[in-house]
Amino acid sequence: MFVPVFFLGGAAGSLFAPLAMAVVFAMMASYVISRTLVPTLVRYALEYEHNHHGKPGPIERVHARFNLAFERFRQRYRNTLESALASRGKVTTIFTVGVLASFALVPFLGENFFPQVDAGQLRLHVRAPAGTRVEETEQLVAQIEHTIREVIPPNELRNILDNIGLSTSSSSNLAFSDNPTVGVTDADLQISLTEHATKPVEYYRAEIRKRLRREYPEVKVFFMAADIVSQILNFGLPAPINVQVAGSRRAENYELVKKLEAR
Repeated sequence: MFVPVFFLGGAAGSLFAPLAMAVVFAMMASYVISRTLVPTLVRYALEYEHNHHGKPGPIERVHARFNLAFERFRQRYRNTLESALASRGKVTTIFTVGVLASFALVPFLGENFFPQVDAGQLRLHVRAPAGTRVEETEQLVAQIEHTIREVIPPNELRNILDNIGLSTSSSSNLAFSDNPTVGVTDADLQISLTEHATKPVEYYRAEIRKRLRREYPEVKVFFMAADIVSQILNFGLPAPINVQVAGSRRAENYELVKKLEAR
């Protein structure tokens, strides 16, 4: 049953293989105990009660009642199977109707590889046009922050943390950080919602994206994984769809990146 899980690769294999191993080992341990320790303890318990009380004890009476109820359930189940085999046409019709009716649920099925996590946090990356000074980037981020405060009601917004430009050590920032900040034209906005938020994060993400694209068409904006769960499921990459080009020839790499971006 769990063998196909061990042949999965990528994120699915790393997440589900340990879970499958835990279930397999738990089932194996449960089977061994149910065939060795449990019958032995039950034998000694029932024998002790029978020898010391001369009549069925509490454990034996509970065991007898359980067996009686189980036999009744098995008899009803057997009668149901006999009725189903005697009315194969009706059973087949009901089964077919149930299967066809289940297709009505298709529009409500999710299409995400992992479910959306609503942790009340958003992480927005802003990239101003090339050549923008850090002072101008700061003013642009302030305007974008004002727009965000218009989208999210004040009682639902906890705070907004802005990180503009590179850190003190640019090499350290590019080597160990997960954000795509490459210069003074970049900025990260960490948005936190309160516990009184009436709408999910996905709603505010869509509204903010529409407002920023309409009011700041020259600015590139995109959302990154904000909460720790999304970051782990995304394997530390800054965005759900992340394309990286590695090579020693920078000019050719840049041309390839521009083609990929256009596509």
